[in-house]
Amino acid sequence: MTKALNRRCFFLDAEKHAASLSAVLSIDVNDLKQWNDGHGHAKGDDAICTLVHCVQKVIPKACYLYRTGGDEFMILCFNKEKETVEQLLMDIRRELAPTPYSCAIGMAYRDRDQEFNQLCLQADSEMYEDKRKYHS
Repeated sequence: MTKALNRRCFFLDAEKHAASLSAVLSIDVNDLKQWNDGHGHAKGDDAICTLVHCVQKVIPKACYLYRTGGDEFMILCFNKEKETVEQLLMDIRRELAPTPYSCAIGMAYRDRDQEFNQLCLQADSEMYEDKRKYHS
């Protein structure tokens, strides 16, 4: 439906290119259940596809988008400076802003010895903190 890479590719790419992995972003569509329940699953699908379209418009080379769950996405960035990754996060928000949808985003920039699983947990934690702020 989205033409984003899948969960299996996410783990394979992370392993294959571990030495050049610089950041992980975790993204989750806000209020997808309400869109599905209140407007139908086609509207929920529209929210997911709109998010993917917005990300694809701004994602730089050597960064890849993966759909890892229903409305959950991850981005792997390879050989990118922290400022570039932070700009990507802001660009995603800017592209999505004119739409009726929103998302929570978390970012983890890799320290020298940080394991992949730690990066994912940190990005998820940041995303859930962003989601908490959205709902408060």
